[in-house]
Amino acid sequence: MHPGQLNLTNGIPITEYKIYNDSNGKHDLMLLKLPNPTNIRPIKLPSDAECRNRPQTVQIAGYAAKTTGPNNERVRGGSTTLQCADIPVVNCSRLRSCLQNRNPQSWKLYQHWFCGQSSTTDTSKGDSGGGVVHGCRIYGVHSFTGNHTHACVEAAGFIDVCNSGYKGWIKRIAHLVLLCCGHEVCRAEARYNCTHTGKTYRTFGCNGPGMVLPSL
Repeated sequence: MHPGQLNLTNGIPITEYKIYNDSNGKHDLMLLKLPNPTNIRPIKLPSDAECRNRPQTVQIAGYAAKTTGPNNERVRGGSTTLQCADIPVVNCSRLRSCLQNRNPQSWKLYQHWFCGQSSTTDTSKGDSGGGVVHGCRIYGVHSFTGNHTHACVEAAGFIDVCNSGYKGWIKRIAHLVLLCCGHEVCRAEARYNCTHTGKTYRTFGCNGPGMVLPSL
């Protein structure tokens, strides 16, 4: 992510989007389709190995309030410049327990997320939807702040892109993989051909003939 000026007068109209949904309901994860191609190079999803060794510090960014009042009380406001900061990854058990006690039916509880917390850095209202990144890989999406009245006293929740359900869904929607005969196979950059012969699934032009990606 790179700092830049926020232009609120020339917004981009979004007419097509997808929200992750399962038997529990909707999750706080959405993909938006831009109306026109862009020259911005998209960030990559982490590999399975990178997910297993998720970094202990990640970068967050957003345009929300960047200052607090006395005793870290949250204040209204925002920034016209994208603010970036590093935040340590922490255990979510305390935040999950608080949410469970506060609202056992909360939609947050059935979702998959990890947490970040620091005594000097926090997210604010308006940062939701921002990427949580490290090393040019996106590991999460900012979903919610743990405490809505004071900063830096509770962890923030990030949708966990490494979750196999989320990661597979992103790849399918973004056409990084295609569903062939009930199996996920990689999509060729130029062309592909997928056939079903007994239990043999073959793809051409992506990882070579006969290579099938395991279900994510």
